[in-house]
Amino acid sequence: MVILGLRQYCIIENPVLRNDKGEIKLDKHDQVIVQHGEIEYRFNNLYPEPFPLYPKEVLQKEPTPLTTVRNG
Repeated sequence: MVILGLRQYCIIENPVLRNDKGEIKLDKHDQVIVQHGEIEYRFNNLYPEPFPLYPKEVLQKEPTPLTTVRNG
């Protein structure tokens, strides 16, 4: 399980494919469909709860604090 704290993100390689409702898409054998060669940034505001890595997903970058830049 991957846990993102406040203002953290991680990078997932080969993320699962999701439909318009955010549900994971499965193939005819009930296996998750992954997007090979793609990366996905996951942020705490979209994934506030711990989430699993599905088969073939790779945690490319551990949870990392967001860098903020002061204005002015």
